[in-house]
Amino acid sequence: MHDGDLTDGTGLRRILEKIKPAEVYNLGAQSHVRVSFDQPEYIADAVATGTLRLLEAVRDYSGNMNNRIRFYQAGSSEMFGGAAPPQNERTPFYPRSPCTFSKVAAYWYTVNYREAYSLFNQRRNWRGLDYC
Repeated sequence: MHDGDLTDGTGLRRILEKIKPAEVYNLGAQSHVRVSFDQPEYIADAVATGTLRLLEAVRDYSGNMNNRIRFYQAGSSEMFGGAAPPQNERTPFYPRSPCTFSKVAAYWYTVNYREAYSLFNQRRNWRGLDYC
């Protein structure tokens, strides 16, 4: 495991260049829902935009090294928030806090990068939250 700051795109690139990963697991998030209401801008920057920074770093690294990296974006059941139970793969997201809004944005950034840049498209699992 390697620690990095999701608010520092340059630092993320340096980590990738140093460790030359075959897989990247984005587990970074502020996970306290109550605190996310107190610091919504920070949460959006770290979780949503942080995922975008990491995806950009992975895309750049993969392109420069001609190397395909597998990417995992951690999700949360909280992304469904106010959706009525029972929930399944077709249940739309209904986030109810800044933390979970940011997680949903991170999810859609990941989907977009997989589709727009043909990245990580070896296999597609449920909602794109797992390996692909």
